[in-house]
Amino acid sequence: MVETHSKGAGSGKGIRRSPRGETPRAPLAGSGEEAHLPWGRRNYLILAAGGASIAVGYLLLAVGDITIAPILLVGGYLGLIPWGIVTVERRRP
Repeated sequence: MVETHSKGAGSGKGIRRSPRGETPRAPLAGSGEEAHLPWGRRNYLILAAGGASIAVGYLLLAVGDITIAPILLVGGYLGLIPWGIVTVERRRP
């Protein structure tokens, strides 16, 4: 590890950074390597359900429903969309 020092408030120990080349990188375009996307069908279905929930929530809000619309919006933004992003598909052996 390479240690660099910063001037400023704090403990004075500096910031530790790893040398160039230790961090895995995405394949370069045209290098012949294929990038693997971690999302599967399940992720896209959950994200689509979140998008549908948000769309229906805004439509209900435009109509004047102030009871169900916020529930759908909060459920879409704070529930389904994050769940669709962080869900990892389990691979069966």
